[in-house]
Amino acid sequence: MRHKFMSENTDAGAHQGLGLAFHRDHVYEDVIKTYQENQEEIVKEFPFRVRYINERAVDIGGVCRDLFSAFWEDSYIKNFDGEKLLVPAVHPNTDMAVHRLHGTILSHGFMVCGFLPIRVAFPVLAAVFFGPEVEVPDSIILDSFIDYLATYESSFISQALTKVENNYQLPSTLQGQIISTLSRMGCIQVPTKANLKDVVVSTARHLFLGKPLGVLYTIHSGVPKSFLQFFQKMTVSEFFGLYKALNATSERVLDLIEEPGVMNSAEKRIFSYTSLLL
Repeated sequence: MRHKFMSENTDAGAHQGLGLAFHRDHVYEDVIKTYQENQEEIVKEFPFRVRYINERAVDIGGVCRDLFSAFWEDSYIKNFDGEKLLVPAVHPNTDMAVHRLHGTILSHGFMVCGFLPIRVAFPVLAAVFFGPEVEVPDSIILDSFIDYLATYESSFISQALTKVENNYQLPSTLQGQIISTLSRMGCIQVPTKANLKDVVVSTARHLFLGKPLGVLYTIHSGVPKSFLQFFQKMTVSEFFGLYKALNATSERVLDLIEEPGVMNSAEKRIFSYTSLLL
């Protein structure tokens, strides 16, 4: 199915494209250079057809998705920190010009073939598409933080949150583990039964949206204004549903469905957005 944005902006049947070609062995460098030199023309490409040099595959969507996937796999290593989920790396040598291009490449990839770099933490993507001052609900911040943490860390923090939710005290050993994890991320508050959820959420919000704020503004500035119109039609919660649908594990798909075969109105909108991008 053609994306609605595509049909409004070009006659795909007559479209010949720029004929862009990339080397598979250095996709990241090729993509950065190509967007640097041809950004205004590239973001108007609907459909976006590319090829790999010395490969015969015809791009009917798959090569395009493969290109963006390969680009972001390299970018994760060069420009992001984390293990399971990633946040922008912030250090003295951060290349802001490259991060601005990331905003263009990320949004263009989403618009032309529905590709999202789903290893990037959702609050970061929300800041890119909705602006760095976006209001991400605490529940989504917490969900993302649990996914961001190493397995053993997410296990004891989830356990602690369950205990305080059920009005149990925090065992000293568990409290010590939480303090060790959160202090590594800059938290200076001592988590207690009364404030645990607030402390975890504020630490996570700083990790995702506070610490990399300057980088997020730069990435957001690279998103073409014409693309932002698409995202303004969604709520953050709907975009989170779309993110989870694209990051489809059996658990995440089940989270989108209240009963077998039954979706509420918000979920129907999420799946309608997904279908436009496939």
